[in-house]
Amino acid sequence: MFAPLLSEVDPKQSEEGAINPLGTYSIADALAVQVAPGIRERQFRPRFLSVMAVSFAVCNAFDEERVAADEVSEPWQVFEWYVVEGLVRGLGGTGRLSRVPGSEKVAAAVRNNIPLCASQYLKTPRVFGFHGVYRTLARELHVEDLDCIGETGRDILAVWAEEQALDGFFDSTGGPGYQARRLLVEAVDDGLSNGRTCRGPGWEGWKFIAKHLAPDPKAMGKKESKALVRALFRDDEGFRRPVMEFLASPEGQAVLAERHEDGSISERTFHKGLRRVANAALRNLLDTVQVYERFSRLLQDAFDDCLYEMSPGTRVSPRNLGTCKNVVSAAEKVPDLFAELLEMLSPYGLAPRLQETFLNVSERQTPETWAASLLEHHRRIQREKPPHGKAPWFERCDDGTYAIYPAYRRDTPGARSTEYVHFYRTNPLDRFVCDLGMVK
Repeated sequence: MFAPLLSEVDPKQSEEGAINPLGTYSIADALAVQVAPGIRERQFRPRFLSVMAVSFAVCNAFDEERVAADEVSEPWQVFEWYVVEGLVRGLGGTGRLSRVPGSEKVAAAVRNNIPLCASQYLKTPRVFGFHGVYRTLARELHVEDLDCIGETGRDILAVWAEEQALDGFFDSTGGPGYQARRLLVEAVDDGLSNGRTCRGPGWEGWKFIAKHLAPDPKAMGKKESKALVRALFRDDEGFRRPVMEFLASPEGQAVLAERHEDGSISERTFHKGLRRVANAALRNLLDTVQVYERFSRLLQDAFDDCLYEMSPGTRVSPRNLGTCKNVVSAAEKVPDLFAELLEMLSPYGLAPRLQETFLNVSERQTPETWAASLLEHHRRIQREKPPHGKAPWFERCDDGTYAIYPAYRRDTPGARSTEYVHFYRTNPLDRFVCDLGMVK
């Protein structure tokens, strides 16, 4: 599949904007939000919601305006430094650091005995740190409300404290929880004052973090897991619950067994199975996804054919590109699919976006003319990318021919695959179901 590759490390954007070259991602992502509000593809460990509840409980001790000595890092960010360092110190080498954002950079800092600070951590922690990755879901579930712990967060925190034998963590009763919270608050306070983590290898807080805040299911109690499931199942606007229930069912597990060679899930196959048990609203949404993915695949395969045709390094004319199999197919089928999609996307408020984005390639044209429209569509998509536009993947010459830049040459033409181009949250929800003990 040709889709955005998502990494645990802090990515750097290329000048050419190597992601989403045809502008198809935006509508796909909006449909995925309809399927599972709050869920993002980088989310794999639901227990980070509990860790965030703990974070809000700790950071509640600080004024809203408090920032670190670096004049950038807020209390939650300093707390995140400590958590990831504690997980690296306590769980490194155990295989339990999978999907912990920033753990590779933190491990390098720990090996070199360098305290964590803004310059030693992720470049954009608000997006790629665990608070950033899970914040949308935390707000959707009311783990967080207006930068403070929300009602769901309080519920999760209470169950977490009970099962971890940390009574008093977020109330005035005292006990082991009170002492543990004080330990963390003092560490964050010192971190804010100095703009870095301020605890040595022998600090008892590292063991506390590894024992009580590890994001994998080994550290999670049964009541906490059930509290997280209840929170995820409260979904008035989307379909998290039916998707997760089907993932956990024998029928869903049978569908998931039909994986690709690399172990990944075929979301197209999964949606086909899910549709059989879905209600009318979810069926309509899944049907819309299916049609939009056929539309996206036609565009992607035609674009890849064009890149492949240019790859020998010689200038290529639209006439040559018009003979490519996937270009011929797309020129014939895209206009009809476009008209169908306008109607199907209307209930979700996405029809205007489809029309605005893809109008030029939606018109019925000869393959030669349509190929030129597709390449000009790519140039426009790149030009409109924030903040100041990105360069196209090829050069348009004065004589109307095109010459590809070396970085975008292709060894093969379009895949003509039946699989989706984009992702629709099945993979993260599958991991959620497994981590929360909904399946063995």
